[in-house]
Parts: sequence; C-alpha cells; structure tokens
Amino acid sequence: MNILAFNPAHDGAVSYLKDAHLALSVEAEKNSNYRYSPISSGDVFNVLGEISEIPDVICTGGWWPRDHFEYVRGPIDHAGYRGVLKNEIIVGRRHFLGQSIHCFSSSHERSHLLCAFGMSPFPKGTPCYALIWEGAIGSFYEIDSELNIDVVGEPLAKPGNRYSMLYGLADPSFPKNTPYFRISDAGKLMALASFSRRNEPTTSEMKLMKFLLEGPSQAAI
Repeated sequence: MNILAFNPAHDGAVSYLKDAHLALSVEAEKNSNYRYSPISSGDVFNVLGEISEIPDVICTGGWWPRDHFEYVRGPIDHAGYRGVLKNEIIVGRRHFLGQSIHCFSSSHERSHLLCAFGMSPFPKGTPCYALIWEGAIGSFYEIDSELNIDVVGEPLAKPGNRYSMLYGLADPSFPKNTPYFRISDAGKLMALASFSRRNEPTTSEMKLMKFLLEGPSQAAI
C-alpha cells in the first residue's frame, strides 16, 4: 500500500510511504527556512514529481482548525488537535488525478500516541501506557491490544506552553504584559537546559516554578 501524507500548516511536511517504507519526506522548515513554516505549493509539486504512481491513501494531519485556515482556505477535511477515539477519525474517499482513492485523517493527539507506539520495541497488540508531554497536552493514556485509547488522567494542562513562559520572562524583548507565550521559546529553553548545572533551586526560583506549574490553566497558556 502506498500512502501520501501531509500536514499543511504548523511544521508543514509531506511524506510518501511505499509498501511500508519511507520513500521521501519534505519538511517546510528545513534548508534554513523559518520554523513552523507551512508547506508550500512548490514543495507539493516537487513531491508529486518524485511519485511515479497514484497513492492508495492520502492522509492529512490533525490540527487546530483556526490555524489551518490561516494558510488553507475551504472546508475542513482534517481531524482536530484533540481526540483519541476511533469514531473521531475521518475516513472517506476523494478524487486525485482523476481517480477515487481513500483519504484518512487522525487527530494530533492520537497521532502522537500511535507514532510513539509504532517506534517502540513493543510488538503489535501489546497493551501499554503512554504519556504525551507537549505544548497543549500533558496526559497519561492506556492503549489496549486493539489500539483503543483511553485517557487515564491529565496531571498538568499545557506543560510545554507553561515552560515556554520561563524563557519569555528572562528575555528583555518579550513584553511582560501579554497573556500569550511565544511558540518558538520552547525549543530555545530545551536547548539551554543542556547547560544546567543541576543546582538546588533557590527560594525565588521555587516560587517562580510554583507559579508557572501550579497556576490556572488559562486559554492563553
């Protein structure tokens, strides 16, 4: 089975799987382009130029609808950011170069889990637990032998967004009167963490961490 998959907006990318092997992958932010860049029409045509046959399935990555609309106009044909149930998957058919082929879209949340499971050493059908710890999601999950997913609990809402605020607070150019974080700060903070001396936090540092990690889960965070 040949699968053409793409994510149009945040971290835009196109990949092509031929008989379960990755044949090509194009990421918009590579080759010194801006981070989080959407995929361009030029990238899409370059990928199509490398494909010698019509794919069996086209897959679309799930994301916040409002973010996709910033770059993609038209009806919503992809799954959302959140959602782990199988009935939240979008499955159907679409026309591609004159042929009717299968189309599929799964949520960003569910994709995180299945990608982690697929790259794990666990054999297919092995029940397990998983954790998503990223920008907007900080939850534990249970995955059964049929790949049904249940949310066990959410110990911390929006952990990555909270961590990003720490970099912004230390950056003089970041406005301190805004309720919004900068999406690029999370990666910068992770890079700086490698230089940590692992000292015991001071009283003021503990107070700041308590504020960031135990504060209310606001929509802006």
